Amino acid sequence: MEITIDSIIGILGLLFGGGAVGGIFTWRWQRAKAKAEAEAKAKAEAEAKAKAEAEEKAKLIFWKDGKTITGVKDKGIKSVVIPNGVTSIGNGAFSNCKNLTSITIPDSVTSIGNSAFHSCSSLKSITIPDSVTSIGEGVFFRCTSLTSITIPDSVTSIGRSAFSGCSNL
Repeated sequence: MEITIDSIIGILGLLFGGGAVGGIFTWRWQRAKAKAEAEAKAKAEAEAKAKAEAEEKAKLIFWKDGKTITGVKDKGIKSVVIPNGVTSIGNGAFSNCKNLTSITIPDSVTSIGNSAFHSCSSLKSITIPDSVTSIGEGVFFRCTSLTSITIPDSVTSIGRSAFSGCSNL
């Protein structure tokens, strides 16, 4: 016979009067156990999510003061979700990421540097958030698969040749 916490609680329930008293004791134990298991599961999921986000940041992006993306470690990346809090996409940050098909830019970004997406030949569409005020020179130069771009009214300057070589726009 295997002795478990649940079997001990059942025995204690019987020892403390069985019937209603024992049932209440067992019920309270089961409720406390379920609550503790749910809290442990939620904590483990939150820790796993935070670890995955930290690993993604460390794997893909070099940081400068935590606010500017200056490059990527893996030019073979396929998609990027820029974390909230980043204020600038630096010069050439994603240039020559030929497999990049999608990028999500948060509302915290205010500027996109020169050649930031130069030769991202698989990038199909991009939406610039309302927070962006300037787009640098040659930002989307030779993005040959780019078919759609949304530029908000907040953008007050677009550099030379920003869309040069975008044959599908």
